[in-house]
Amino acid sequence: MSKNAAYEKRLRNRIFDRDGWKCYLCDRVLTDIKNTDGSVPMDYATIDHVIPRSNGGHNRQTNKRACCWSCNNIKGSKSVGKSIRKIFAVSNHNKKEVNK
Repeated sequence: MSKNAAYEKRLRNRIFDRDGWKCYLCDRVLTDIKNTDGSVPMDYATIDHVIPRSNGGHNRQTNKRACCWSCNNIKGSKSVGKSIRKIFAVSNHNKKEVNK
């Protein structure tokens, strides 16, 4: 593993540790293990830019959150606000309402 790859992995793990290995949108516990067939499970840990870079968001840790693959895939390049958090929490995973 190159020095840069090792550094990036440490940064990603620091974000996951900071966020308690839970998706910030649906509160799902995250995993960093892919399925045996190589496919990505719904709870696979990804990093999401709260304000997408395509919308002027920066690449610093303060704009990054731990996010499950499912939420990150659905959210795409949309910014997160109260209404989108409710949609994710209630309809996507039927877990809980966030920011009532």
